[in-house]
Amino acid sequence: MLTEQLKANIANGMRAYLATHQDTGMSQNKLAKLCGVNAPYVGYVLDNKWNAVPAQGGTALGKISDAVFLKIQKALGLRQEVFETVNFLAMEDRLREAKIGQQWCLVDGLTGTGKSFAAEAFARQNPKETFLVQAANNMNQKEFLQAVARAVGANEQGTPYRIGGAIAERLLGMEEPLLIVDEAEGLFKRNSEGGFRGLKDLHNLVKERCGVVLIGANKFREALVRRANNLTGCFPQLYSRLEKNGLEMAPLSREDVALIAPAYGVRGKRELDRLFDTTANFRALFDTLRHEEAEAQLLTAAA
Repeated sequence: MLTEQLKANIANGMRAYLATHQDTGMSQNKLAKLCGVNAPYVGYVLDNKWNAVPAQGGTALGKISDAVFLKIQKALGLRQEVFETVNFLAMEDRLREAKIGQQWCLVDGLTGTGKSFAAEAFARQNPKETFLVQAANNMNQKEFLQAVARAVGANEQGTPYRIGGAIAERLLGMEEPLLIVDEAEGLFKRNSEGGFRGLKDLHNLVKERCGVVLIGANKFREALVRRANNLTGCFPQLYSRLEKNGLEMAPLSREDVALIAPAYGVRGKRELDRLFDTTANFRALFDTLRHEEAEAQLLTAAA
């Protein structure tokens, strides 16, 4: 059960989020949609009335469930699960540079090094003209362009040429647009350019007037280099735009564990060493910490 203090902290976080994003048109209704909760609940929480919600046709009062608070907490990143690790800060800097400087760049790293987490956190904190697209396996040119069109609010109907033009028209009307393509290794197809053809077409339309960051995993850069060196399709030209601003994410370090674990109540050197020795990456570390925290809470509740 969530404490009243934690609920109050979440309410304060909601107020801060609304104030910070006021210039983007953020409203209580939009906040409710972002968090996946009913709009009236947002108003009751902001008014500190989560224990006095009209129920049974207004003849009784009910309480907003803990599940609603947890949804809000997760959507807005209110729990301290954003830690300023070397990877997180490097990713944040690269995304900001790409957005402000309208750069095209490439991010590579092993699975579980925090690439997607950092990209989602950046998009959440910088929603104005930041668009996050998740590639799917074996996407072709048109499918990729349609996904981008949906993200930026452009018309996704018609030929790839028309869709690309609609996307470019939207992006070129913005001040600091940033397109983040996560899991970009999904754009590869065995015997064709796949979704990368759409990416090259997009570059030809917007040039350096839009930031684009491709995030891939498990030797993504190596796969691009191999195709570029073999003069395969669009890859030589595309990679030439990406190679100058590359970022390689580092594996989990002992320092990362020491930074993150105390937030979950783990502080002793022996326990920190155990976590570092038994977890392969950031994802595994967080899974382990959450699991152990939940077990500790159950034991406390049962005592």
